[in-house]
Amino acid sequence: MSRPRWVAFVAVLGAFMLAAAGCANDSGGGGGAQSADCSADQFGCLTLASGEPIKIGTLLSITGDNRSLGVDSQRGVELAVDNLDGKLDGKPGQLLGHDIELVNTDETCSKEGGQSGATKLVADPKLLSVIGTSCSSAALGVADTIFSKKGILLISPSNTGPSLTAEGQHQPFYLRTAHNDKIQGAVVADFATQKLQAKTAATIHDESPYSDGLAAVFRQVFEKQGGKITNDEAVQSTDRDMKPVLNSISQNKPDFIYYPAFNPVCALIAKQGRAIPALADTALMGSDGCAAPEYVKVGGKSVYGSWSSSPDQSAQAAKNPFYSEQFLPAYKQQLASRRSRSSTPTATTPSTSWPRGSSGPPPTTAAPSPSRGPSSRTRSTRPATTRA
Repeated sequence: MSRPRWVAFVAVLGAFMLAAAGCANDSGGGGGAQSADCSADQFGCLTLASGEPIKIGTLLSITGDNRSLGVDSQRGVELAVDNLDGKLDGKPGQLLGHDIELVNTDETCSKEGGQSGATKLVADPKLLSVIGTSCSSAALGVADTIFSKKGILLISPSNTGPSLTAEGQHQPFYLRTAHNDKIQGAVVADFATQKLQAKTAATIHDESPYSDGLAAVFRQVFEKQGGKITNDEAVQSTDRDMKPVLNSISQNKPDFIYYPAFNPVCALIAKQGRAIPALADTALMGSDGCAAPEYVKVGGKSVYGSWSSSPDQSAQAAKNPFYSEQFLPAYKQQLASRRSRSSTPTATTPSTSWPRGSSGPPPTTAAPSPSRGPSSRTRSTRPATTRA
């Protein structure tokens, strides 16, 4: 997980670049050669008539407790469409003379939401590609598989679960621009042992692939560094009473508790944990799934002094003029309110075709995505730790 408005911008531009590269007759070719290419391709081609828009789907968490994750990404997608003409001026650009029509769907940060949203999108024969999902649980074995079976590219701006790109599980049309939690989990373990001098630690995860995978990496690396895991506890994302697991953990008085889940679970763990005397001196830490406004809103002053890990965005702000001088001002000015926008097709262009599939799987990409607010940095290419 991450704070993916900028990374969503990058993800959708990647989808547009692949679409443009796949155009069979943009340079004046076409005819028999184009038909032959489409016939030879396993998934055929998507052909657009003059004036017909290019449909790009989004499958993001835009409602519920974790709606801030998907809303941020959806704003990034809208800005990428705006920037297709090289200007962030609030007016949608075009790709190869075609308008972009966004088809926005909700994955509710759940497996069920990923299943229903992906099924709805894939039923549209004119859909070119999809930006999503926000949560690994909505992608793993669900959206990634549904779209890959149809040869439709799915690019996630924020999935970080290791299993999504693991050998034997990586689906051929799944890409992501977010980091792999094998990196983040190791950084958290390093922070706990080296910075906080923790000798013992407990973990709490929920049922999501993101939470379970990140906690597992932390435990593995923490033990390799000489630490001892006192408890490995599990909760459900629907749980609101964390005292049973926290009381169990308190019996061993660990130096450190790591809970890479989502809100309100993160906030409730911190809030209820602080009320247990045996955990008064225990350091508390979540990760980017926790780092949302809801963490402080639900947890209140109880979360003050806790820690969170998230990708370090300072390099973008310092070294990328486009990000600091154009993207951020446009984000704040044009998309201050939560909204989605679809463009109306008006262009008149020749018929255009894109191959739906390819002869081999696309490469997996991984790049850090932004965090909210200031961070005490480790390295610019590694997740940063932030104290609430």
